Order: sequence, then C-alpha cells, then structure tokens
Amino acid sequence: MTVSIARLTAHSGVKYLLKTTMSDDVPLASGDATSYYMKAGTPPGRWLGQGLAGISRKSLDPVSSRDANAVFTHAEHPETHEPLGRHHGQTTVAQRNGEEVQRYAVAGFDLTFSVPKSVSTLWALAPQAVQRQILAAHHESVKEVLAWLEESAIHTRTGRGGVAHVGTIGAVAASFDHWESRARDPQLHTHVVIANRAQRITDQAWGTLDSRTLYRATVAASVHYNGLLFDRLQDRLGAVSGFRPPAGHDRNPRHELVGVDDALIQEFSSRSQGINTETDRLIAEWENTHGYTPSATTIIKFRQQATLSTRQAKETNPQPLDSLSAGWRGRAEKLGFDPTQVLRHTIDRSHERPVTVADLTAPWVTAAAAASREAVARRRATWSRWNLLAEAERICAEIRCATCVDRRHMIDAVTTEAESQCVALNATRSRSTPGMTSPSPATACSNSPGPASTQTQIFSPTNNSSWTPARTTPDPPSRPTSPTPSSSQTVLTPAVQC
Repeated sequence: MTVSIARLTAHSGVKYLLKTTMSDDVPLASGDATSYYMKAGTPPGRWLGQGLAGISRKSLDPVSSRDANAVFTHAEHPETHEPLGRHHGQTTVAQRNGEEVQRYAVAGFDLTFSVPKSVSTLWALAPQAVQRQILAAHHESVKEVLAWLEESAIHTRTGRGGVAHVGTIGAVAASFDHWESRARDPQLHTHVVIANRAQRITDQAWGTLDSRTLYRATVAASVHYNGLLFDRLQDRLGAVSGFRPPAGHDRNPRHELVGVDDALIQEFSSRSQGINTETDRLIAEWENTHGYTPSATTIIKFRQQATLSTRQAKETNPQPLDSLSAGWRGRAEKLGFDPTQVLRHTIDRSHERPVTVADLTAPWVTAAAAASREAVARRRATWSRWNLLAEAERICAEIRCATCVDRRHMIDAVTTEAESQCVALNATRSRSTPGMTSPSPATACSNSPGPASTQTQIFSPTNNSSWTPARTTPDPPSRPTSPTPSSSQTVLTPAVQC
C-alpha cells in the first residue's frame, strides 16, 4: 500500500514525530524552491486541511515545534492556548491477557503517503527540474486525497454512546516530506499528521475524530492516491504506468512506471528485501511446524512482525538532497544504468488524451461496476462501499483522467452502479437535520437508481453500509478493454475519441 495509517499518542507519538521530522523552525524564504536541495535534512512541515481557521493558520503555513506541541501534545490553540475541546485524558491502565497495559490518549493519526518505488527511482536519478515536477505531482495528489477524506471519512460523533455521526469543518493536519528510507534508499514520502480534533459543522465545537471510518478508508485512499499521482505524472512528464508481477507470493501486482527497470527498483529496495526475506522465513517456519500454508491474515501478521524486527535506526546525520541524489546516481551507474537514459525511456512516452467525464458511457460504467463487484465478491462474503471504491480504482488503474474531478466522478459512478448490483444488509436510518454528515450525490449509498437521497445520514456513516451479492445479476455487456497486464487483472478503458 502506498498510504498507511498509524495512531500517534500524546505521550510518546508526538515526541517521536517532532524528533524525526522537524530539525528546526526556520522557514524557507518566499518563492524559494531550491534551497532544500543544498540544506541537510528535510524541509519544514506545512499545515494542510480545511479546518486550519480554527487554529488561526492557513494552508501551507510552516509548522513550528511550538505550534505542533500546542495542537498535538496539549490539544490547545497555538496562540490563545484555549483548549480544542477536552484536554487529552490521563493515562489509564487496562488488563490484556493477564498483563497490565498502559493506554495513552490519541493525539492524531499519521497517514504516510509513499510514491511507488519506480517513481522514487525516477525522482532519485532525475535532474532538479524533473525532481520538482515529480514532487509537485506528489503534493497535488496528497492534497486531493486529504480533501476527499475530509468530505467522506473525517467526522466526529455525538449523542449517547456516540450514536450520531456529525460532519466537520475540515481537518487540522501537518505534512512533513522525507526523501529516503531507513536503509538510505530513495523513498519520496510525506507524513500527513491529522490532529485528533476537529470542529463540528453544526456548532463549531471541538470534538475528537471517529477513527473507525478513517481506518476503513485507508485502502481506498491508497489506490485513489496512486490513480491521482499517475494522472499528474502523465500530465506533467508524459510518463506511462503499467502492471508488473508481484514481488513475492504474499504481495499484490505492482503498478509502476514504464521505463524503470526492475533491477533498479530492486537495488533501491533494500528495506523491502529485508522484510520479504524475514517474512519468507516466518512462513517456512510455520509450514514446518503446522504442515500447511498459513492463511492470508497470518501472512499479513508475519509481514508486520518482519517490518518491526528488521527495522533499522534512523540516521542521525542527515544529508542534503543533492548529496543523496549524487550517491543514488552513482549506485545506478555501478549497475550499468545511465540516469540520463533512464529518464529518456520513462518520460514523454504518453500520446493518449486523458479521459474526462464526457467520455463515460452507461454501458461502460455498468461493465466496470460488474467487474468491481465480482472482484470484491471473490474475496469477501460481505463488503462496504469502501471496498467497492478500492476495487473500482484497481479495475480502472490504467485509465488516466484529465483532472481529479474527472477521476472522482468516474470512480463514484462505477461504485454507485456496483452497489445497485448488490443487496444492502443494514437499513439506513436517516432524517433531515441541517449540518449533519451529508454524502454528496456522487458518494451516497443507495440501492435505487437516479439522484441520491438528499436526506442526511447521521446514524450510519457514509460508505460504511454492508452489502452482499444480489441473488441474480445480469451479465455485463461486452465492453472495451485495454490489453490485459501481466498480473491478469482486468483493466477497463472507456471509449475515447481522439
């Protein structure tokens, strides 16, 4: 996954964040887009989100240690020091498996956006002008995914037992760019830390986030980010993406840039290789002990265990990006790859017009929806709209869209049609209440065709309804398809008249 999520506790999580992402509070000069190439470490963090007015900050303002400590550690306004709702609770002690476990208040949620390895490889070997284009495409995609999550997944709860789900003005988030992995391989990624506080849209009161929906949305956010990123890379650089076989028996097909050789990707994937080796060892140990292959869930747990056990300490002496890039180019040349040729084989390849909303047809949407539903049904007995959204993105992965609006419309149309081919397992209790979480027509859960209901869902959060296959569904009509990638994953392409 290119987007992962982790809780940050008010006790140690925020301290770790500040230690590993913020080296100083000196902002870049206005219009300065190059100094971070020469300066050791990473650039200052930037505030993101539509809820920043609540802390008197604007989007892309620099994040200082003082501000971050106020918002995340103390849950208070960085200037007035007024509490953002209730202060973090005291540490509690709970019993788990007969042992005492300390529980700390959750200060925020760290969403890490990592570009696919082929993109990191191209970025590492490219000249500064191309590096800036790739970084800009990454930043645009991150902001678009955050806006999508604010609309559909970031809400709070109220009422007895938190029965009502209430919309928020927006997220208060801090973003931090990183250049490398712990193994010093190129790994362009951004930590987006969403504060566990948001203002209710009904009365502007501060409350904590409902993290369950945020966690359910992570996989869909990951594949949505991939689609947006490859859209922007085609638009800015003319790059083309394609599927490659899985790196291991426990992994999914990889969506990478065409033109970046697997040998280069492997050279710059030391961390992944270590995790894969340890995971394979744990699987073999299980098979020797139990006599059969572990389940997919057990393999995921083994991979998580391997990730922690092979984790290296972070480097204490950060290097400037230009020095890192020089080292990465040297490693590529030792393998026999000329960075200039890698760039030439990767950019300016696309000659296709991106898809817009006007290109979508009803038969194509029905066919794509059927393929998405069938793919989900092969793995699950029941599912939510989040599952359908993620599968729709995978089915449409090789379709490049002109704008983020076009991609969202396409995926929402396919997902809503897929829902109409399913049976809802939980009724939606709703009523018209101004200000409560209201899904847009493109994202509303509904079994009936046509415009979505204008009623506001407050007792069942958007996208969380459960579905199962209908008893009978019509066979999908014949549909235009692009050449099937090596992963055997079906990829659909709407008819586009160029």
